[in-house]
Amino acid sequence: MKNIGLLFFAFLCLVTLNSQAQGGKMIYSAPKEKSQGVIYQKPTPYCVIKIKDSLTVVMQSEIRKMNSEWFDKVEVFKGQTAIDLYGEKAKDGAIVITIKEANAEEAQLYLNSRKE
Repeated sequence: MKNIGLLFFAFLCLVTLNSQAQGGKMIYSAPKEKSQGVIYQKPTPYCVIKIKDSLTVVMQSEIRKMNSEWFDKVEVFKGQTAIDLYGEKAKDGAIVITIKEANAEEAQLYLNSRKE
């Protein structure tokens, strides 16, 4: 009971200080609704590694980890072209990296090892 009295006293002191700070008016404001957080998701292109006739979807961060010496060709598709080629999942664009024939086995081993 003593603790409840102390809490009530502290609350009254806080309200009094607040009212003095507001020019003598008693002001208490509480949010009427819970605030909704906004989550912004950066557009992410659809990334594909092409080894011979095989396509492997990867995260953009995986491309940075790969040996760029393996790359034969890098193609970037935007807008409707990307969607026509890879569907709605490529609405933010598509990056297709073709691996050199000579490095196909090494690149495939790398891609297989990252999945484990």
